[in-house]
Amino acid sequence: ENTKKKRPDDNLFDEHTKWKSLTFKLKISSTKMSQHYYRFTDGILYFYYPEKCDIYSKNTQSIVKKLLDNVLRSEAKIFLTNSLKMLAEKHGFQYKSCTVRSSTSRWGSCTSHKNINLSYYLMMLPIELVDYVLLHELCHLKEMNHSPQLWALLDSLLGGNAKKYRQKLKKYTPSI
Repeated sequence: ENTKKKRPDDNLFDEHTKWKSLTFKLKISSTKMSQHYYRFTDGILYFYYPEKCDIYSKNTQSIVKKLLDNVLRSEAKIFLTNSLKMLAEKHGFQYKSCTVRSSTSRWGSCTSHKNINLSYYLMMLPIELVDYVLLHELCHLKEMNHSPQLWALLDSLLGGNAKKYRQKLKKYTPSI
């Protein structure tokens, strides 16, 4: 008789999970230790759970998600703010501040005060889509709407690929 637990849902985390962000990968393993623990080394977030523990329990899944959330947020604050700064300098945009949040309703936004807000879930997108969102928000510094002028400006910065990236982005959801 096979006593190994079956994976009940593809949205759950376990040893077979192939999860990665722009800056790190997740690797899950069981351990003989009695507590959950993790370490972050060389771009890999190692999560260990006690072998007597059910990896599929709500509690363990919640711990993994909370850990991913925290590491994703930390990584995003560095990566996204640096990327935005670099793109702004490259294309001659000036903004006041950049805030990284856990927004699940939008990838980014730009206020009339020239403050840019970004969802840390951008870290789960391919890099060309991250650049698309960052450039989109930077374009709002000049066009505070979704007029043809905004799309023309964005398209000029993306080599004529703005519509293509916009369509690709619709396939993703800002969440873990």
